[in-house]
Amino acid sequence: MTTTTSTVNTLKLDSTNAPFSDAAVWLKEGWGLFKKAPFKLFLLMTLFAIVPGLVQLLPAPTGLTVSKWLAPMLMATVWPLLFNLNNQQGFSFKHNATWMKWGRVAVWSVVGILLALVQFAVGRTLIGSEQLSVLLSGQFVDVERWRVGVMFVSIVPVNMLLMFVVPLLLLNNASLSAAVKEGITTALKVIKPLSMLCLINMLVTFAAPYSLLPMLLVGPVLACTYFCAYNRLFK
Repeated sequence: MTTTTSTVNTLKLDSTNAPFSDAAVWLKEGWGLFKKAPFKLFLLMTLFAIVPGLVQLLPAPTGLTVSKWLAPMLMATVWPLLFNLNNQQGFSFKHNATWMKWGRVAVWSVVGILLALVQFAVGRTLIGSEQLSVLLSGQFVDVERWRVGVMFVSIVPVNMLLMFVVPLLLLNNASLSAAVKEGITTALKVIKPLSMLCLINMLVTFAAPYSLLPMLLVGPVLACTYFCAYNRLFK
């Protein structure tokens, strides 16, 4: 894998018919990567889950809007970190990700706001506009947790389809249009194993209204798994 080219690199192998079993390979490698710095990754991912929530408590609509943009930006920093960890360079964010690359990521992170709008539309259907507003303000809402879980899960498949866009921007120095095109194309080529990871992600996300523990514990491992999938698919 290179970090200096200006275009997206090709796939390492023909993954048009990638089997479901590839998901097990990615998970195994992801677990191995996670074990290199488990506590640091756990604390970091927990922090990245808390910060957007705190920002969301700022006066509406600014707090809510910024939080939905900030969350993808924070998670983007994990890719260079995992790149360094995977290449025996320690737990470090240092990378040749230029301001131009981060500018592209900042523009791309607006997608977080758009996906939130989809999520809110699902939420209004499931729990009603008034209760949704109360929930988003951080207050207690007497509503079935499964409804909130479904609202959370509603955007997971789309997020999985777009999973490779950010690393292509940061690690492969792709343009925004090239990263989106190649990221989605690759995701569709490996849709079978990716769907298995999506199912795990959906189960963990659905459990969030009941307990955040599964997400906090499994989230870092999944992040490492996504990196290992990317590392296998792109040179």
